[in-house]
Amino acid sequence: EKFALEEIAKALTGERGFLGYYICDECEELGPWSDDTTYGAGKRLWQHSEWLKDLTPGSIRYSATRRPYWMFRLREHGDVFAPDPYPWNHPAFGKGLGANNSSLRLDDEWTDLTVKAVKNSRPVLMIMQSFDGIDGNTLPTYDAMRMEAYKAIIGGAKGLMYWNMGIPEGSVEADRKSASEIVRVYNDFKRILKEIAALKAVLIQNDDSS
Repeated sequence: EKFALEEIAKALTGERGFLGYYICDECEELGPWSDDTTYGAGKRLWQHSEWLKDLTPGSIRYSATRRPYWMFRLREHGDVFAPDPYPWNHPAFGKGLGANNSSLRLDDEWTDLTVKAVKNSRPVLMIMQSFDGIDGNTLPTYDAMRMEAYKAIIGGAKGLMYWNMGIPEGSVEADRKSASEIVRVYNDFKRILKEIAALKAVLIQNDDSS
């Protein structure tokens, strides 16, 4: 395994645009995690993360999870973390894209939980939804996308990450959405980011309220 990672690191070193590694996605399902476990996928994953850190100094190790309170397990093995509560119409979070949708309410809550789980020692991003999720649900509206962005910032997010711009997860599902709908989502995305970028000076200034 280490040899394979060494070859990957060699191939990527010096590549323009290379920032680092996506260490795990929803990796709370791997387990077991205890240090005395020699066969646990979780422990192996963290070993891989440490190898990559040594092989490419200065690279960023990023991980996402659907259980923000598990981030304490990842804190020492990564550099940037993100909660991922989507899709909005996931059965666990309730259907629909309205302001009262339970998944939308997770933007600030999950961001805050992740910040606390890593003890405010690592940057926390929030993964934003710009696709229709499962079961052919409606693509997010401008108001819903804008709400989730600001709620994540309020919760402590240092950045926003958009996944799957307007295209459903399966390529076959893409046929359900017209080009105009996908273009609309992309234009909404640009509109929101321009609005947030205009507030950059305020958002990144030091908080002296304490």
